[in-house]
Amino acid sequence: MAKSVQVKLPPDFDLQSSNAANEWKFWKTTFQDYLMASGNDEANDKVKLSILRNIIDHTNDYAYLISAIDDYVNPRVNECFERYTFLKRMQQNGETFKHFLTECKHLVKSCNYNTVDPRQTNKDKALRDKVVMGTREALLRIDELTLEKAITFH
Repeated sequence: MAKSVQVKLPPDFDLQSSNAANEWKFWKTTFQDYLMASGNDEANDKVKLSILRNIIDHTNDYAYLISAIDDYVNPRVNECFERYTFLKRMQQNGETFKHFLTECKHLVKSCNYNTVDPRQTNKDKALRDKVVMGTREALLRIDELTLEKAITFH
């Protein structure tokens, strides 16, 4: 006789928390583990959606719901602002170099320096960043700022 296994539901998570992205990442992994443990990992999306809606909310598309939550907890990065914050960071009086370097390593992660963008060359992005460093806040409010938009702004 097959042994019945009790499968634990994924824990609740708070989309409003300051750590929502990490909570969602953990919850999504836990949900995928739940699907596996309950024998539903190979089920079609309709079954997965039904399970997901039963746990979370109501919608009609499993992939859409997963993607929507991903987008919600991982808001779009303002590359210009992230680079501005990174580039303006200076070592403070009394701050150890080790601490300063650690902070810079943290800040640079969201700057997209390794991301290839077919809309802008790295040279254009570097020039845009230089213009932003010189004019600052007004340009940081422009959505998806490009060098062309920065030039037009002035």
